[in-house]
Amino acid sequence: MLEILKANVLIAYQQLEQYQLDRYGRGVVSAIDRNRDMVVIKTAQQSVLVSLKNGNWERGLDAETISSIRTHIALYRAFPQIGGIARPHSSAWIFQFWDYFIKVILNQ
Repeated sequence: MLEILKANVLIAYQQLEQYQLDRYGRGVVSAIDRNRDMVVIKTAQQSVLVSLKNGNWERGLDAETISSIRTHIALYRAFPQIGGIARPHSSAWIFQFWDYFIKVILNQ
């Protein structure tokens, strides 16, 4: 099951670039297996498997990856309905979200 999760996270990560949402290769994508309480986080450099229960991860990670891990774990803990997170490093997503916010949330 975790192999499927890893594959899906990789595909989602590749789609950031495909849809021009991550022009600099610095985006982060993650997904969670709630039955196993495990999270797969994909950065440009690596994929990391993290325990949701204790937050343990591999040693030797760079500071940016560790920051992403902490952020994603906090979001998964706070919002049990979340199944995946994508964080592109591009201004394009801001405009896409703003358009969604105006149309859907504000009913404009």
